[in-house]
Amino acid sequence: MNLSFDHLVHFTNNPIVTAETLKQKGFSVSQGGEHAHWGTFNALSYFGLSYLEFLGINHRTIAETAALENNLIEQAVQWLPNREGFGRIALRTNEIDSVAARMKDLGFKIHGPVPGKRTREDGITIQWKMLFIEASNDELPYPFFIQWNQSDEERKQDLAKNQQAHSISNLTFKEVVFAVHDSYKTANRWADCLGLRMSPLEKEKETHKLVLNGGDLIFTSSKNNRVSEYLERHGEGPFLMKFIGDKPLPAAEISGAYFQVNE
Repeated sequence: MNLSFDHLVHFTNNPIVTAETLKQKGFSVSQGGEHAHWGTFNALSYFGLSYLEFLGINHRTIAETAALENNLIEQAVQWLPNREGFGRIALRTNEIDSVAARMKDLGFKIHGPVPGKRTREDGITIQWKMLFIEASNDELPYPFFIQWNQSDEERKQDLAKNQQAHSISNLTFKEVVFAVHDSYKTANRWADCLGLRMSPLEKEKETHKLVLNGGDLIFTSSKNNRVSEYLERHGEGPFLMKFIGDKPLPAAEISGAYFQVNE
């Protein structure tokens, strides 16, 4: 499969305020728009084609109806308003029907592809398709898959015209870190599902990496305080987004999630 990291969804009660807090750290952020048929709205921060989406609910009744058909909105409805933080990653593909066929062959129950769209502040409507893998309640949710109606090159050109540079110069996205109970087991399961290469991290015990175009996936069951606390409070999930930039930023918590520039 031809897969790339597309984005990480950060559920938050007020995407604009959360994005502004990250902006004060030196990140470039912008208002996204509304998903009128989902009852949600967002703000965005881009790092090339990889990006962070701050997603909130602005019409609860519509969102609860949309949740019956859309697994991401279902998760948003379950979390908000009581819990904020990183929820799910999306992987980009230009072969979403082939991905769906592979998941079925592997024995997964899938939902989709389902259409999505968002109208930006400039009036332009962005469209895409999404595919979800159903997971049991005790499993770390798999990524969902997204296929944009625009090509990667068209999206790069559009972003170049509409996105401001980060004040932390040369800022690039490096990886998402997941807190899990068994890093080898989880990373191996995802590697088999997604067709990715898994490797242990020599410097960090109980930590494994999946190499992915656009940003790697790190799974850790380390006993450090932050990982242990996250697992105790929330169970398995993504909790830390790491970047490389000219100016270091120690791990900072913003609306239930951690951001770090350089180590």
